[in-house]
Amino acid sequence: MPFVFNTLYNFEHEFEGKWIPRVDLYEDDISFYLIIELAGVDKKDLKIFIEDGQVVKIRGERKNVLKREKNTNHYKVEIRSGKFARDIELPQKIDANYIRLEKFNGIFKFILNKESPKKIKITKIE
Repeated sequence: MPFVFNTLYNFEHEFEGKWIPRVDLYEDDISFYLIIELAGVDKKDLKIFIEDGQVVKIRGERKNVLKREKNTNHYKVEIRSGKFARDIELPQKIDANYIRLEKFNGIFKFILNKESPKKIKITKIE
């Protein structure tokens, strides 16, 4: 089972202090849609790699917006910052030449077109 669907994997690593953004993955006949929560992450701080046409590797960093002033008390600090990484294995290969990215309200949506099946040339035998 790919670890993208293994919620225990995600929680175990968060408690170790690593930041792992949450993802949703769905598909239609043409594309996979990968939704990732990245509030506070600038598009320029985001990198995406495709490995073997089937593994999406997302790397980036969320800057710390909490200003630590002298003589202040912080009662709750839950918003993670720093570098993050997610590797998501897709059920089938994609066309790595066509990846579209949309951003809205801190959510990034990757549109990943599925790889077209190779056309087989059939010659008529007489």
